[in-house]
Amino acid sequence: MWPATALSNSPSPATWSSPPTSRWPRKSSRKAGHALNPRGELYTQDNIQERLTLRNFLGGLRNAGVMTGGPSVMSHSDRQIFANQLDRFLTRRQVHKH
Repeated sequence: MWPATALSNSPSPATWSSPPTSRWPRKSSRKAGHALNPRGELYTQDNIQERLTLRNFLGGLRNAGVMTGGPSVMSHSDRQIFANQLDRFLTRRQVHKH
């Protein structure tokens, strides 16, 4: 699973659903969209292309029959990092609205 690609000017970040696309950076620059993965990494125009490249590379290996494993199991600290990052994001958005 990958962060959502449906981006908008809403105060909430997109989180977990469908794969990002290479259009995401252009789309986000127009709409100021945000995406946060379940481990608390905020996707930005600076890092999304690297994530897409890795996703496509690993997908190619899997299609070729290479066992690539998968993500590690979500730990309590992963959930805490996500919650903290989401809280920071929402707090910043709330401060900027006033």
